[in-house]
Amino acid sequence: MIRRAWTYMSGYVVIKVKGANLERFLNRLARADVPAWDTQRVAPHMLVARVGAGNFRRVRAICRGQGWKVAIVEKVGLPFVCAAALRRKALLAGAVLFMAALFVASNFVWFVRIEGGAEELEERIMAVVTQGGLRPGTPVDQIDRERLQRSLLLEVNELAWAAVNVKGTLAVVEVAERTVTETGESAAGNLVAAQGGVVEQVRAFRGHAVVKPGDIVRAGDVLISGFIPPESDEHRRLLEENRPPYVRADGVVRARIWYEGKGRAHLVSLRETPTGNRATGYLLRLGNRTWQVGNSGPPFESYVEARSAWEAEPYGGYPVGLERVVYIEVDREREPIDEDEALESAKAAALIDLEARVPEGAEFVDGPHVDVQIIIEEGRPIAQARAWVEVLGELGRFEPIEY
Repeated sequence: MIRRAWTYMSGYVVIKVKGANLERFLNRLARADVPAWDTQRVAPHMLVARVGAGNFRRVRAICRGQGWKVAIVEKVGLPFVCAAALRRKALLAGAVLFMAALFVASNFVWFVRIEGGAEELEERIMAVVTQGGLRPGTPVDQIDRERLQRSLLLEVNELAWAAVNVKGTLAVVEVAERTVTETGESAAGNLVAAQGGVVEQVRAFRGHAVVKPGDIVRAGDVLISGFIPPESDEHRRLLEENRPPYVRADGVVRARIWYEGKGRAHLVSLRETPTGNRATGYLLRLGNRTWQVGNSGPPFESYVEARSAWEAEPYGGYPVGLERVVYIEVDREREPIDEDEALESAKAAALIDLEARVPEGAEFVDGPHVDVQIIIEEGRPIAQARAWVEVLGELGRFEPIEY
């Protein structure tokens, strides 16, 4: 507890480091006596960690010239809060005149926006809030937010949660749809991380949130627990009703998530030209017994196979079959492929693979980025590309609790 309070008072940053040989990066941090904690490898060539705000310049100096890229994901702590406050104070004088001019207009809602619901629900949601008195030109002090929220939950059955917030002249209607699983709507369970990421936003509709913005989570980590803590009133109420202190956790957890795609392309192709030489072999099957007729294996060093099979109705209860194998001798020649063309093919394949992995509608935060290298595999050079992207998306999935 004391350490957490001290790190908040002094300030720290959540960083992401990209590049190869990240173990060497961590070793250099240790040799430079730069403390880092909550270090997580979120991708083969990427890790996230927390370091003191005053040590970030040293971290950047360590990365310089080593092929590592470092960036700040989030700034946490009192120094950043104070800095933001001072910046607002500096702008206060200039904002007074502007605010005075908008004072009258700011007493009314001029825009209504819906966030979080599917497009097919927006028209119904807008109709409910309009009927409840929320429309452009409505005075802010006449908006009954609690009544609007109740109306939304009662009239739009697909919603699990709703909130109405007024931000200046903008009214934001935030909603979340119900999620029904095969285990049933009333089954107790947790909301867990479907994959690793850095938490950006947590809204617990039911259950107990165990993560907060800035936390680094791995796949399977509990985000919102379905177990109600003993110190809560709901825990006591459930026990008084002879019910276990478990509920079906529900909520929204958005996080920065990294996806990766891979692609390959050969720099040398093999051309196979038949020489005209062939050899044929047969395999006769009767029940569990087999007999080889003709060539039992390829008599050539370089060859391709052509197979055909025939099966008959069981004879006397035994299956009967005949397989023909033709071994065709070939001359194999290596043909080089233009290196630039191979590199571009590998990059394109990696981006296609990445696109297939990223969920539709994901909000891109960083990337996509692509790097490519040439490796030797089975004596042949291959261009191997890796594409990655950072997106902001929904992290949670429901997982039943067994108790």
